Amino acid sequence: MEPSSGTDCPFCNPPINQVFFINDLSIGLWCDSPVVSGHALIIPRRHMGSWFDASSEEQAALTQAIGVVRQEILKRYPAEGFTIGIDDGIPAGQMIPHLHLHIIPRNLTDAVNPIGVARGIASKPVDYFKPREAPPVVRDAMPDHRRLSAGEEDPLLPQLLRHMRQAERVDIAVAFILQSGVAAIEEHLRDLLDRGGQLRLVTGDYLNITDPEALRRLYDLTQQPEYGDRVQLRLFQAGRRSFHPKAYIFHTQQGASIAI
Repeated sequence: MEPSSGTDCPFCNPPINQVFFINDLSIGLWCDSPVVSGHALIIPRRHMGSWFDASSEEQAALTQAIGVVRQEILKRYPAEGFTIGIDDGIPAGQMIPHLHLHIIPRNLTDAVNPIGVARGIASKPVDYFKPREAPPVVRDAMPDHRRLSAGEEDPLLPQLLRHMRQAERVDIAVAFILQSGVAAIEEHLRDLLDRGGQLRLVTGDYLNITDPEALRRLYDLTQQPEYGDRVQLRLFQAGRRSFHPKAYIFHTQQGASIAI
């Protein structure tokens, strides 16, 4: 059964290699321009522009598909949370005039102090295509020595960056690397190296989650002549073995701090 077609609509006949779920009324597919790895879409088979153009049966099918798509994402990508939403109409940012739901896996490394979609709506025009800048590197008098980072009200990333700004050497062992994670810390890694610090990082290919482009960005650090051998990057080939570390060690003249 082919989806009902709209003129020149990319969602009416989506590439088969993007589709991973299909039933009589809806289709699940991987977004071809994801904001993070694992970004998926749910679309109705019938061409329509708005959620409010869908029949009650179609709305029910799209809603029920959310759980199915979430499970498909979790089979392939890490997710500590999800952003689920619809851009309905041009003022809301809809770019393709075929109704689609975004199902986006989220992790604490995606952004510093994430505020969510609704609170991100501004009262004045925003250029959504302007490249996002990493948070500026600001020195702290002393890093925070709290023993527990408790999640939503106390996210881990700001704690890691605070310690990184004081460190002379940083050791990182993580199961996988994504572009969103590299974007959050890359400027701080460069700051560490520009100060004469050392970086050792090991990651792996466990479950094929690691993003090759993220690896390339880290590899570029090893190719900077001014950093010499102060950057060491290793990739662990897990094969059928489990490989799921998440550890950060920050070395200073006073000792070391560890986050796991």
